[in-house]
Amino acid sequence: DVGQQGPYGALLRAGPSGNAAVLVAWERLPNGKFGPIQRDGGVRLGDILVRLNNVELYQRRFEDVMTMLRNPGILNKRLTFVSKEKFMETTSRSAHANLMKSGTGSSKNSSSPSNAMTNSGVKQSKPFMSVVRRARINQDGPSPFAEYEVSCSLRVSSRKVETERVVRWSVWKRYSEFESLDKAIRADFGWQLEAKAKSFPSKNTFTFSKLSVDFVEKRRSEIDVYWQAMLSVDRIADFSKSHHCSSDLRA
Repeated sequence: DVGQQGPYGALLRAGPSGNAAVLVAWERLPNGKFGPIQRDGGVRLGDILVRLNNVELYQRRFEDVMTMLRNPGILNKRLTFVSKEKFMETTSRSAHANLMKSGTGSSKNSSSPSNAMTNSGVKQSKPFMSVVRRARINQDGPSPFAEYEVSCSLRVSSRKVETERVVRWSVWKRYSEFESLDKAIRADFGWQLEAKAKSFPSKNTFTFSKLSVDFVEKRRSEIDVYWQAMLSVDRIADFSKSHHCSSDLRA
């Protein structure tokens, strides 16, 4: 584990294909001591950072990884490094699994220039994909509160040139906003959402420390589990067909 803010005594550079982060050198802290990563003793130069808390970084752009590391809103950061060999083995296995899921057994589909590709070169299997990827404490207002980043990607088709591109963006939302969205979606999708996500994550009214690292991360994980279940409802995120998708989710 490392603290809320650096320096951490490690120099990082972009990993393979510009994803994750490779440890390229050690740096002494301003007080002349080793940083927390080097003191751990289990990380070597050339190892690749693949996880921050519960967020996998294999397919995260290096810039996003560094933003997460520098984010003071993530109160405690648990970093996981693996060797380059392990990293390549895992990404290769993941790419193969994604290609199988995408139905690339057809030579026409696998060679078509209209296939939308992610940064790793793997076809995005669904038009819309999203994850509640991290949490932070917002202290801009009169009282601090937790908020959660919803990272999204949308495959957009262009009929003119027969190509597709993937648009990515993210927004920060509070628990109350997720709760309001859940109520609105249940009003429209009823039993369909009930079959996938029976209930929205509890408020945990009796928790005294709602801004603690453990509680905020636990809530982020629970919201993401709910989020994935909600997105699995048939056509709920098919934004190309407004009469099928959720207008509340699209907004």
